[in-house]
Amino acid sequence: MDYKYKIVLIMRKKYFLKKLAIFGFLTLGATTTFVGCKDYDDDIAGLQTQIDANTKAISDIQALLNSGKWIKGVAAVTNGVTITLGDGTAFTITNGTNGTNGTNGTDGTNGKNGSVITIGSNGNWFIDGVDSGKASKGADGTNGQTGTPGTNGKDGAYYYPNTDGYWHKVDGTTDTVTTQKWLPEGTVTAVDDGNYVVLYNVSGVTGGTVTLPKNNKVLQSMVFVPQRFVSGVPAINFSLLTYGAMTSDVEPSATPLHITPTASADYILNPSGITESQIDKSNIKFIYQDGIATRSAKSAAVTSASISNGVLTVKIDASSQYFASSSSDKVDLVALQVPLTSTTKVIDPTAPDYVTSGYAAVYTKPLAQTDLALVNTGTTSIGPSIYAADFASAQSSAVAAEVVYDNRTSGLDLNSLVKVTGIDNLDDYKLKLIFDMDDWNGNRLNFPSGSPSTNQELFADVDGTKLIPHGYNGNPSTGDINRTPIVRVRLVDNNGKTVKVAYIKVKIVDKPTDNSDVNVTIPQFAAFNQGLGNVIKTVDIADMNGLVYNAERVGLSKTVFYQTYAIASITGDGSVVETPGNPADTDTKRLEWTLNESTIWAKNPNSNSATFTSIVTYKSIIPGAKPNINVTLTTTVNRPTISISSTNKIGEFWNTNKTSMDLGIDLPGGAGNVNNFSRYLTMGFHTDDVSGRLVLDVDAAYPAYSSITYKYFFDSSRNSSLVVLPPSASLSNLVDGSGNVIAVLDINTGLITYQHNAAAEALLNKGDVAADIIISGELGGHQVIINNSQFSVNFKRPIYAISGSATIKDKLTAGSLFNALDLIKLFDYTGAAFTSTPTDYFGYYGVTNVNVDLTNITTSIGKSVNKTGSDLHVVSTGLYPYTKLTYTNTGAILSSGFTMDVPVTVSYAWGTTETTHTTVTVQP
Repeated sequence: MDYKYKIVLIMRKKYFLKKLAIFGFLTLGATTTFVGCKDYDDDIAGLQTQIDANTKAISDIQALLNSGKWIKGVAAVTNGVTITLGDGTAFTITNGTNGTNGTNGTDGTNGKNGSVITIGSNGNWFIDGVDSGKASKGADGTNGQTGTPGTNGKDGAYYYPNTDGYWHKVDGTTDTVTTQKWLPEGTVTAVDDGNYVVLYNVSGVTGGTVTLPKNNKVLQSMVFVPQRFVSGVPAINFSLLTYGAMTSDVEPSATPLHITPTASADYILNPSGITESQIDKSNIKFIYQDGIATRSAKSAAVTSASISNGVLTVKIDASSQYFASSSSDKVDLVALQVPLTSTTKVIDPTAPDYVTSGYAAVYTKPLAQTDLALVNTGTTSIGPSIYAADFASAQSSAVAAEVVYDNRTSGLDLNSLVKVTGIDNLDDYKLKLIFDMDDWNGNRLNFPSGSPSTNQELFADVDGTKLIPHGYNGNPSTGDINRTPIVRVRLVDNNGKTVKVAYIKVKIVDKPTDNSDVNVTIPQFAAFNQGLGNVIKTVDIADMNGLVYNAERVGLSKTVFYQTYAIASITGDGSVVETPGNPADTDTKRLEWTLNESTIWAKNPNSNSATFTSIVTYKSIIPGAKPNINVTLTTTVNRPTISISSTNKIGEFWNTNKTSMDLGIDLPGGAGNVNNFSRYLTMGFHTDDVSGRLVLDVDAAYPAYSSITYKYFFDSSRNSSLVVLPPSASLSNLVDGSGNVIAVLDINTGLITYQHNAAAEALLNKGDVAADIIISGELGGHQVIINNSQFSVNFKRPIYAISGSATIKDKLTAGSLFNALDLIKLFDYTGAAFTSTPTDYFGYYGVTNVNVDLTNITTSIGKSVNKTGSDLHVVSTGLYPYTKLTYTNTGAILSSGFTMDVPVTVSYAWGTTETTHTTVTVQP
């Protein structure tokens, strides 16, 4: 729903008018549905509009109640109001702008602006700056005539905006409502009376009023948590079981019986902190929709109730045959009524005697007799998964369980053998399992077997839920072994009527059959060296015959084995298939195990080896007849250690431990130029004379690695001050925090280039710029780890300056003159001092100026230089390289010498050097 309202909050006894734009609107609504004594098609259709309109509101309330978001207090503040919630959270609603149209569905009409009401200079009420013509207070009464004092004049009438949206006129003690509205349509008012916040003029709510309780200790309302919806109505789910009583193995009675299980329903409480001591649990009940001819005979009863985390859970018992079926066009409606205890009255004497939820539908999910089955749990069984449905079939069925002949104490636990499908909890339906060895007439089951035939039922008895072997005529002996008595199991209702029947054949044995899994491990296949292509391993005939067919507790010939077993599953690495043997042994099926190339490379790629395992599970074709056989296949791949040894690094390019390589621009005197800052990283390594590839140390036992290729990358895990961008197909970039590219690396050739831009220059002139590199191998599209391939490159600053020196005299008539070039000494990154001949370093490196910072010269005697009122001055004349500096002292003659600290920088082809501080000595 898209609410576009303005809210004016009017506090009790004090009225405030504010222009507000609401960003969210809380609606608390309860819908009560009335159903007449007739079919419900029309009624449900009539309710649907209300149901749909309130679905979101119910969801909102549920979320709010879950989080404790009920209103505790409302207070006026400047330009709005502050609403405080029960959990202490507070939020303020202030003047806002019109809400924007919604994007979903047809655009809604913009909400109307709230009105600003003021008192004008003429004493009238003004609405949005327009004179209403209504006086805010009465005019003063006329003074009495001179002489005997007359009575004061009566105050004139005045108007005020009431909560009903109309102007009210007050004349003396008479308050009269006018026909003029001050509250625009769609505006909501709120009144805080201490216990409740009441919202008026709410659209879509009967009477336009919504009351929000402020009490956080007493139960105010409950919201049902739907388990499903029936025609849009929240519903409680009852899985109705319909059945006919069985009196034989064949057909159930045609007379239908019904059972509704004990159901449960959850109700969210408001507020969420309600405890069980505040509700009368023993008298909680369901009430039915008034004014209808109910079909449920009002049979739903609450059997228990509990509260947890703000949710009331009730257990429900009912007579399901009275409920309308899910296929009917009728709906049963119930509401939960919860009485409050005397404890609640102590907390709040005004609390109600009980709280009632909204109505919920009763949904009956049909469960047929045919949906139920008595199946073998498999916990101690060896036989079929579904038991025989009649005694005749049971006599020829497979044995389902075993019991040792002399176990006359604990016997066989029959309950552990049976599961009822279609029902999760028998107790909810008041159903139970009954075990016996009787027929439908109460006589002993008669099962003759053997030669000569013997009645098998004479060797055991059922004691409750146990089958106890006792031997023929009560004398147990080894002669009882292999006897097969049959047990009848019935699912019965609480009246003893049979809902389902099945028969279990049990075998009396000398000792229990061990049908646990048999695990067979094929001796590990020989390890193989990693290369390209798939690897196939085959279990040979000897291992199939000796380890699989003849496994412990299996012991079958190969012919009988394949008549008994089939592969049920294959798990683990790779794929496995059965392949026929050679022509002389065609009935032996070998296991062929394939590990494809991608599987081999993906397993522990950073390790020197990886182990692969696959498990082939054979299962008996007749369920339970034989144990499962798990055949484990295992093998290992070995990988070479590939490295770049220190001997393959050319020493002149590396530091002492060969972990760092220095890179600089072209030096003067050659064919290069000052702007070239590109180098192939391969220059620091020995390479193959034929291919030009790096020389790698690789074990000769791995011939595939002779074709390994490699790529160069900035190592993002090691570069901390700069950022490495994901490489493209050919390049990798190193950037600063602002995204400026500092260096570029060709990942295929290893050509690395330091960029000649302002950001790169600024970094470079602060000192050498370091970047970390890693060389990664590649073979057949797979990454290969190369050890000792990580190193750093240092981009060397092209030039650096150190302090020069100068000595001058104080108080010379014409001032003391010295050269700017005397203040520094320049060297390139190799340590070569700048010269003018025979090589012009100054010209090659593009030195354009020696910059003396005349404004920041300091002295050892604390006197300033070139400052207003200062006696000491240094001025510059001439252009580089003929720049001269002149020192003068316009004050008194100094009695002793002092020094000046002179900041100097050099501008050259790669920016500006860091500031060099040179000491100039001034003699007296």
